[in-house]
Amino acid sequence: MHCRALPIGALPHQPQLLLDYLNSYERVSAFYQHKPQLESVLRVARELQFSADRRMAVTAILRQQNELLGSAQRRAPTSIAWKKAQSPSFPVNRSAFRRPVLRRVQSHRRHAHRKRLD
Repeated sequence: MHCRALPIGALPHQPQLLLDYLNSYERVSAFYQHKPQLESVLRVARELQFSADRRMAVTAILRQQNELLGSAQRRAPTSIAWKKAQSPSFPVNRSAFRRPVLRRVQSHRRHAHRKRLD
C-alpha cells in the first residue's frame, strides 16, 4: 500500500482559523499559547495539572461513549491502577494486573467463538 501525507490546505472545506494557525501563526497567536510544533504541544501538555476527580469524570464519560458506540469489547484496560502498573516508576506487582486482563480477553474470545457456532 502506498501512503502519502496531504497538507491540510489541500483538503477541501478547511476553516481559515486552522489554516492561519498552521501557516500564519503570528495572525492567531493571541488565541493560542503554543505554536503548531510538536515540542510546543508537548511542553504545554506536560504543564497541565488536572485533579483526579476531573480525570475520573472524563474517563467515565469516554467509557460510556465507547459502550454506546459498541467499542467497549475492544478497548484496552483503562483503570488508573492498570495504567500505574504499566509505569516503570510505580512500585506495583504488575503481574497482578495482567492476569485478569488476559482472562477477560480469553473469556471474550470463547464467547465470540460460541456466537459463531450458533
